[in-house]
Amino acid sequence: MPSRKTDRPSPRPDAPFAVILGARIRVLRERAGKSQMDMVRRHDWSIGHLGKIERGEVDVRASTLKRLADDLGVPVAAFFKGL
Repeated sequence: MPSRKTDRPSPRPDAPFAVILGARIRVLRERAGKSQMDMVRRHDWSIGHLGKIERGEVDVRASTLKRLADDLGVPVAAFFKGL
């Protein structure tokens, strides 16, 4: 079992795109040292909504990706690197 949040296994390569994207959002958020609560306060979202994004349960709009990227200090392309 992983000992740290960032040690979570990556989604399988054949996982739905939303799952892969959500996992990358989560990893980049954790690398930036931001909690889910930091993000929901900044963007006025519910914690449940961010959780759904990170689990790949919802499709993320381009405008949401841009807001996330800006907040995390990464280019939007970071979410798609290697795909």
